[in-house]
Parts: sequence; structure tokens; C-alpha cells
Amino acid sequence: MDWYWIVILVLAALLLVALGVGLAFFLYLCLPQRGSSASLEGDEGRALYPHVPFIKEKAKQNAKYRHELVTCSAFDGIMLRAKLYPNVKSDRVLLLVHGFHSSISWDFGASFEWYHNAGYTILALDDRAHGSEGRFIGFGALDQKDVFSWMNWTVDRFGTDIKIAVIGVSMGAATVMLTTGNHPIPQLCCAVEDCGYTNLADVIRHVMRKNHYPNIPVIPLASLWSKILAGYSFSETDAEAAVSKSHVPTLFIHGTADGFVPFPLMERVYTACSAPKEKAVFEGAVHGESSYLEPERYRKTVLSFLDKYMN
Repeated sequence: MDWYWIVILVLAALLLVALGVGLAFFLYLCLPQRGSSASLEGDEGRALYPHVPFIKEKAKQNAKYRHELVTCSAFDGIMLRAKLYPNVKSDRVLLLVHGFHSSISWDFGASFEWYHNAGYTILALDDRAHGSEGRFIGFGALDQKDVFSWMNWTVDRFGTDIKIAVIGVSMGAATVMLTTGNHPIPQLCCAVEDCGYTNLADVIRHVMRKNHYPNIPVIPLASLWSKILAGYSFSETDAEAAVSKSHVPTLFIHGTADGFVPFPLMERVYTACSAPKEKAVFEGAVHGESSYLEPERYRKTVLSFLDKYMN
């Protein structure tokens, strides 16, 4: 066999291996975790384990509030699910968006009660491939379109005079930023993002670097498989680009000890944001911990921001 055929076969074999690794990484990343949205044991929430007793107690308490199970059709035809909690401020609706392998109970364990006690009507969303239908996790690229569907559902339900705020944690926060830049509607008054990322690739690079794994060519190949199988590439998770064209007032929250979404990523999205903006930094808080670490300051900060733009 001529030497060039050997080279071609070796290169072809390497390409197949690389594509296989990219596919395996995409499936590891984007396939839903069985039972994740109900178990309170999501991967990104491991740093919050000291707060588990409190979170579980709050989940039981919040479940007692009067609510309605509601559904909405997504852009791709899947069924989205949520819980609607009617309240005194029936014309002020907060859309809560949870994070990766997580749930409303986990990410809003402390804050849900504050929003409810403040009188806001709450629409607590189940992300696609979590409590809602969906084959693959969207990492904000698909979820921003789902939030857009839910906002329109809210307008249909409550009327065009409704005022809406979107609040997200982690992947939900990235979803919120993508929504403000790419899918604003007239009724969207403000947004709160807590520990959201600039884009998915930045987070993957950080995690792989921290664990001494190579990220080239894994990330571009996984993104290619994501585009083929899930309908989006990782570039479509670019929250930094989205907020640069946003006009929706946004509150940025982040903990300085975040080991999952590094604190400097918050500075990047905050700097990029072209809308009226505020930020709250929580010293020593790990990923998603700010509301548990300094609950009173968190409550006052977020409710004051909401009061400014929702009333």
C-alpha cells in the first residue's frame, strides 16, 4: 500500500475518533438527567448541599401556595409546563427560570417566598428536557424561545396591560439575558440574572481547564453535533452579545467564589449590557448561593429593583 493511502486512512480514523468524542461529549452535556428537576440533586447545585435541609423545607412550604398547572406549546411543538401562582398583583407577573439539571425549588428556594409575599403573580417555568418535554437541554439557545412563548402566553392570559419581569439562575440567567436582547416584548419591564454565563463554550473551557482536560477540538465538534441533533450551535448561547443590544433594565448578581461560572464572566456581561443596569456582588458566595448566603440583602436588592420597574 502506498504511503499516502496509509496517511489518508490514519487521518480518517482520527477524524472518526474525534467525531465520536464530540458526539459523546454532546450527549453527556445535553441529554436530560432522569428525575433531575424533582430530586433537588442537580449537578451544578452540589456546592449548595449545606443548604439542602432549608431548600427541602421551603419546597414543601411553597408547594402549599395556591397554584395552577399550565402548559404552553413551544416553537418546535413540544409541550412546556409551568406552575402559575395567582396573587394580589395580578397585573405584575414574574417568570422564574431555573438552571441546568435543576428546578424552581432548588434555584428559588429562598427567594420564591419573598416574591410571593410581595404580592407578585408567579409563573414558575419547567425548562425543556427537565420538567417540560424535549429531547435535549437547550442551554438558553432554545430556552429563550420558550420564554418568549411563555411571555406571549402571559399576555394572552392577563391582557396587554400586564407587566412582566423575567428572573433566572445560572442557565436560567443566561436564558434571561438572551431573551432581553433577542426576544423583548412591550410588556417585558425588567430582568434579573443570577450567576449567568457569557456563553456555553466559556463555561466548558473553564470546567475542562480546571479538570486538566483538553477542550480542542471537543467544543467545536460537540457544537457541530448539537447543531445537527438539537438544532442549535454553542454560538447561539451568546448572552454577552444579546445584552449588548438589550434595552430591558437588568440586575446582575454573582458570587465571588463561583467555581462553575467564574466571577469575571459577570463583569463581561455587565459591561456589555446597553440597557439600564445594576449589579450586586456577594462576597464568598459559590454558584447560585447568593440568596442563601445573604438572604436579607438579596431580598432587599431584588425587590427594590423590581419595585423600580414594575410599579
